Amino acid sequence: MSLGTLTTAMTDLRTVVGSAYREIMAALSAIDCDAIVSAGNLAEHLPSTDPRIKVVEHVPQPALLHHADLFVTHGGRASLLDAVQGATPILVMGVLADQPDNAAAMRTADAELSQLPPLDLMEQRKGGDLV
Repeated sequence: MSLGTLTTAMTDLRTVVGSAYREIMAALSAIDCDAIVSAGNLAEHLPSTDPRIKVVEHVPQPALLHHADLFVTHGGRASLLDAVQGATPILVMGVLADQPDNAAAMRTADAELSQLPPLDLMEQRKGGDLV
């Protein structure tokens, strides 16, 4: 989970963003999962009482997302690109700047992709298209 580097650095948003992190962490504690919460400079103020939830300042997000089952994110462009590259399902909570539009674009892309026929990799291999 990450709500972005800018939101955690903006002094005016610290209280709201900190509350959002706490609520999401409580929801994660209620389900059977392990979670990593990347909270920037708010990390030191977000102690986890659940040993399955690790709060850190920063993670190598692109590498981590290749192994994640779900990415809870603010919907910033870089985070969404990391999730797409990692083929990671996302839950977007965009509220600032381009984030709501980014979330809408992901929903549209998901709807369009779900209408495509499944890719038959064996057929592609026979045709010599795959390297």
